[in-house]
Amino acid sequence: MMTEESSNEVQTIDPHALAAGPNALASPSVVEELVRSFMVNVTGIRASYQDRSLPPEDCAPAIDKLSLHFQAIFYGEDADQYPPVTSWNVPGSLGQFICERMGWSKTAQSEAVQMLFHRLASDLLDVIVAAEKGTADEERIQFETQALVDSYRDILMGIPPGHEA
Repeated sequence: MMTEESSNEVQTIDPHALAAGPNALASPSVVEELVRSFMVNVTGIRASYQDRSLPPEDCAPAIDKLSLHFQAIFYGEDADQYPPVTSWNVPGSLGQFICERMGWSKTAQSEAVQMLFHRLASDLLDVIVAAEKGTADEERIQFETQALVDSYRDILMGIPPGHEA
C-alpha cells in the first residue's frame, strides 16, 4: 500500500487493518469509482452553470460542498457506506501524504483531501474547457480524463509516483 516516512521513522500500513466489504477504501476500484463520481458531479455543476440553472456565484460553493463530502468519505466519516483503512484514512496519514505529495504545508493535513478534490475539480475544468473550445480532440480528452482518474486514485491510496495500484 504505502510507506510513510516521518522524521527518521518509517511507518507502514498494517494489512490486517485494511477495510473489508464491497465499498472498502482499500480497494483501488472503489477509490477510482469515487474519483469518477466526483468528476461526474463537477461536470454536472459545469453543465448547470452553462445552461444558467446555477448562478456563477453558486459554482464555487457547490464544488466546496462536494469536496467536503468526499473528504468526509476519505477520512472515514462515512464508515458504514465506505469502510476506511483505519490507520490510513485519517489526517495524520492520508492528509500528511497528500500534503507531502502536493508540496503543501503539513498544517493543512486536516483539509488536505478537500484541497485535493478542489485541485481535481480545477484540473478537470481545464480539460472540459479545452473540449468546449475544440482545442483537444476526443482521444486527447479521454486520455487526459483517464490520467486524472489514475493520478488522483493513486494519491488517495498513498501510492508513490511511478508505482501502480
